[in-house]
Amino acid sequence: MTDEDTASSDLDWTPEALARLEHVPAGMMRNLTRQRVEVLAAKQGKSSVTPDMIEEKYHQWEEGSARAASDLVWTAEATERVQRIPKFVRGMIVKAVEDYAAREGRGEVTPEMLDEAKGFWGDTGRFHHP
Repeated sequence: MTDEDTASSDLDWTPEALARLEHVPAGMMRNLTRQRVEVLAAKQGKSSVTPDMIEEKYHQWEEGSARAASDLVWTAEATERVQRIPKFVRGMIVKAVEDYAAREGRGEVTPEMLDEAKGFWGDTGRFHHP
């Protein structure tokens, strides 16, 4: 992770923003969401995180997801699993999974590969970076 990808620990979260963050599944996804929202806040020179900032980040992700397209073959089971991911981030997850598959020399996305990619992201903290 680069310095640009890390946020300041000096940021405060409003109680409402913390409550909103609790809607994100615990673990890697919540940690990633928190980190990316804090990066946005730091870039904007904010000293605290509000629910509006979370929504702004979600909007950015939704725009990115809308532009993402699948390039690999997905098994029915993998497709079913990815359909459970919220639409506003689904396209970015598909892109990241396919990037992982390409690095691993695979041409098909399976449920097992989804688990591998998720484990890789959780272990390394790298979602968008090879």
